[in-house]
Amino acid sequence: KTRRMGGMCIECGKPVNTIYRQFSKGNIRLTRCDNEKCKQVVDKYIEYDFVVVSLDLILHRAQVYRHILFNMTEVDHGISIQYLKIFVLYLFFEGYCLREKLDSSLKEDYTFIFSEVLMEFVAFVGAIVIAVKWTTKPLNPGHTYGIIKYNYLVMALILASFGKGFVFLIMIWNYVSVFDNVSLVIDIFVLTSQALALKVFLECTTVRSAALIGVGLVAQFLFRFVIWRQYAGVP
Repeated sequence: KTRRMGGMCIECGKPVNTIYRQFSKGNIRLTRCDNEKCKQVVDKYIEYDFVVVSLDLILHRAQVYRHILFNMTEVDHGISIQYLKIFVLYLFFEGYCLREKLDSSLKEDYTFIFSEVLMEFVAFVGAIVIAVKWTTKPLNPGHTYGIIKYNYLVMALILASFGKGFVFLIMIWNYVSVFDNVSLVIDIFVLTSQALALKVFLECTTVRSAALIGVGLVAQFLFRFVIWRQYAGVP
């Protein structure tokens, strides 16, 4: 028998020793949580396909974030390659949105566009990381990690940025007349996803996760409207 060791119950958030037991290839048995108030399957998504996981991400299910962040991601340092792929796609779609808002003189300056998008994201995430460091007390013994793994915090924010991919619908259907409205809806969707990801990872309240997102937005605002607007005329 082989086991998938370590992880978290996606229903109650309790750390577990085993997610499932594998008896032979394709023959596994999911483990049940030993929390008396839970007793649910530790991670039902192990047997679900990509489509179901994607739909639950869209529906803002906290369980699916626990599944991906705690049970499917295993890196000690740095950012997993899967998250880097999501990040590259985010930069592409965010760059497209910025390009649509720029003056014609800057629309073809792709170096400027992607530098702007990258630095805005760094300002957003960096401000959140600093705020978490300043405001977080030592984690309780029941937390999945004894200390906060900040690379996982960054990966949580990158994962929650998946909604930026909906910009692709604007591109293929050419919704130019309603671009501002649709892009605003997508931005709100991404921000609510990021707030949920922080809530799940930090095991904090909705108010605190929303406040951390607010800190990131302030840093992003200052970067765009104080630095870049002064020197490059970004709207």
